[in-house]
Amino acid sequence: MLRQRDRAQLTLSQRLGDTGGYLSLTSSTANYWNRSGRDMNYSLAYSNNYQRVNYSFQATRERNMQSSMNTQYYFSVTVPFGRENPFTISSSVSHDTNGRTQSQATLSGAAGDSNNLSYGLTGNRVTDKNSTTNGGSANVMYRGPSAELWASVGEGTGYSQNSIGARGAVVAHPGGITLAQPLSETFGIIEALDAQDAKLVSSTGVKVDSRGYAIVPYLTPYNMNAIDLDPKGMTTDVELKVSSQQVAPYAGSVPFIKFSTVSGRAALIRVKQSDGSPLPFGAAVRDESNVEVGVVGQASKIFARGLQAQGILTVKWGEDAQSICRIPYVLPERERNKKSDSYQQIDANCSVSQ
Repeated sequence: MLRQRDRAQLTLSQRLGDTGGYLSLTSSTANYWNRSGRDMNYSLAYSNNYQRVNYSFQATRERNMQSSMNTQYYFSVTVPFGRENPFTISSSVSHDTNGRTQSQATLSGAAGDSNNLSYGLTGNRVTDKNSTTNGGSANVMYRGPSAELWASVGEGTGYSQNSIGARGAVVAHPGGITLAQPLSETFGIIEALDAQDAKLVSSTGVKVDSRGYAIVPYLTPYNMNAIDLDPKGMTTDVELKVSSQQVAPYAGSVPFIKFSTVSGRAALIRVKQSDGSPLPFGAAVRDESNVEVGVVGQASKIFARGLQAQGILTVKWGEDAQSICRIPYVLPERERNKKSDSYQQIDANCSVSQ
């Protein structure tokens, strides 16, 4: 094995205007303790993009200790496609003065819920003066709420390989035991009771489980980390009081991050007073426990959350007896164990409180 004694390198780079790309020149030299002579390397590179397509070209000239010279030319191009489920096609080819040519093409992308399924396909070909070799590989990884699963296969001239694996963690906390993706030294525990399927924005594939817990697999210590929950996918019967928090943990700590929730059925109530007139816009709506569950919106519509199957709501918009009315309601029954994905719409009348 060669043991490098010293190395010197000079790099110059220049941006060529707003759209002209980048040009760089690199020169380096090195010698070794256990080998005489000195290696020299000169490289000229240019890169740019056209709309979303990136491309680059590089020419490298090398001189080794025997003073033999070799020049290599390299070109690559990368083309992205899609936005919701993006994938990228990239290709490269290199050729040197010794007669060796290498080419490679790669397709990589993401799919699935929150792009938590990633995949890649690669093919390559190497040709020199005496032989040609071909090869290819494929890999896939799934980032689930409780583990990472992956598999890969590869085959080429004179070889073949394949692998399959899984990685995850088990976290014990005051609320029980939660399965998680692989963890860093500093991670967090989320408690959001009844918020099943709320997604952790910063970590692909992580969701709140059926018991109301999720694990943030990595946090940056001594920095403010944003913990955001996306309620998309939650039942409309549950509301997050806040959907974003920040935490600055110590290295190696495990902060407990609690998101308060309000549970109960939701309904859009179209209501009028007994004389047919609409309720005042913005009036507060309270339940039988005097908890505010909504306000009167446009066209005398009330969106209320946290309701029981039936009850009486009170609307108040003034201090006199004529500025208070009551709304008896009964929500339609829903199928047992069926997850609610929409609110109920009902019509009701509001009678003046006596």
